[in-house]
Amino acid sequence: MNNKFPVCGLSTVALDWAVATVEGLPIQHNPMGFSDCQQAGYWVWDDHAKKRPYQLIGYQYHPSSNWSQAGEIIFKYGIATRPGKSDSWIANLGDFEHQGDSPMEAAMRCYVESRLGCIVTLPLPLIRIWQKSQLTHQAIA
Repeated sequence: MNNKFPVCGLSTVALDWAVATVEGLPIQHNPMGFSDCQQAGYWVWDDHAKKRPYQLIGYQYHPSSNWSQAGEIIFKYGIATRPGKSDSWIANLGDFEHQGDSPMEAAMRCYVESRLGCIVTLPLPLIRIWQKSQLTHQAIA
């Protein structure tokens, strides 16, 4: 299975994982040993954090869709966002420009590419989680 993906195609839990990686957050895969369920994913797992030490990536930690989390990064790095064509958004960070379904998604893609490059290597278990979340999202839509 290919585990290299262009940043422009990252979304939901895969993009959130990439942001956590860039932020240098302590990430653990299934630290509590759950069987195959939602909680068996990747976690920001910081025993020393004063606020929210354990956050499931894509759920409690989701800067690709959460203004309070994305906003800190957007303001810190001066990422500009603007409406694009149709229902899309465009974000710019220096020489990097990305499109997304929301300003947060576009901005987080810019942020990730500015630090990791245009191709990101994802862990195989994360790819499976991401694929399941995409199927669920498509079924709801």
